[in-house]
Amino acid sequence: MPEAVRSARCRGSTARRTPARGGCDDDVQADSGCPFNQIRTLIVTAPSVVRERLRGLSTRELIDTLARSRPAGELAAPAVAVRIALRRLARRDQALDEEIKDADKEIGPLVTQAAPSLIALPCVGPETAGQLLASAGDNPERLHSEASFAHLCGAAPDPPPPAAPTVTASTAVAIELPTTRSTPSSWSG
Repeated sequence: MPEAVRSARCRGSTARRTPARGGCDDDVQADSGCPFNQIRTLIVTAPSVVRERLRGLSTRELIDTLARSRPAGELAAPAVAVRIALRRLARRDQALDEEIKDADKEIGPLVTQAAPSLIALPCVGPETAGQLLASAGDNPERLHSEASFAHLCGAAPDPPPPAAPTVTASTAVAIELPTTRSTPSSWSG
């Protein structure tokens, strides 16, 4: 998966991307490897002098502030090291944002041409439609239900476990359950 697409999916932020028609985000998922999630994690663990200056900023303000920052001082100082790391992550986030915008501009017309009725559905943007078209491939008839699509994607639920066997005399002995005893009067003799 291209880095820009992976990064776009990791955003998990309705504040970062413009929602698709109907107010839905276009298949954005969280991933701890994306720059913005790394920034949030780093801020949580940063020295208080760094955290306090960033508190209350919106997502866009935070990224812009960090990207413009010019940390100075000894790299051995924790606050300086954190500021440098935050600036690098913010710049990477901005670069990936631009790459995502370029990819969206390229894929939008292609998906619209290939499946205009799919794009017209609420909450289906170019990325989701493109993924669905790529999954269906040349055989869209194999996607006749949600279950078949989940199976194709490898996300089908596991089958239920088999029912527990009934207890017989042999399994009762094997698991040490008490059994009824035979009496000598029932023996023929």
